[in-house]
Amino acid sequence: MADKHIFIEHWTFKHTWHELTPRARQDYADQIRLASAGGHPSGVRVIAWGLVDRHAPQSIAHDFWAVWQADSAEAVRAFMAGVEASGWYRYFEQANTVGRCSSASEVLSAMVALADKEG
Repeated sequence: MADKHIFIEHWTFKHTWHELTPRARQDYADQIRLASAGGHPSGVRVIAWGLVDRHAPQSIAHDFWAVWQADSAEAVRAFMAGVEASGWYRYFEQANTVGRCSSASEVLSAMVALADKEG
């Protein structure tokens, strides 16, 4: 598990998305769909896409999410560069979560150690 990395995108529309014609939005969505379906040259694989459940406790302030998995941090960086090159950020306000997959024990130990350093 330690060599796997996760990239989670959380996004919401910008006004520029609303300003596109319905046809232009569909064309762009089709481009993204095609690019996502075949996987990314860096080896990043989609796990799932979804709509945020805003009724969930502590929900984030974004409308959509996607989760991707990669074999390295370098692959995630290459994928993120591709997202930017696609013009995605012109249309969507986005927050990213990126990190190496760890066990619950590793994460909980890090939480304890960080608390000791800050205290």
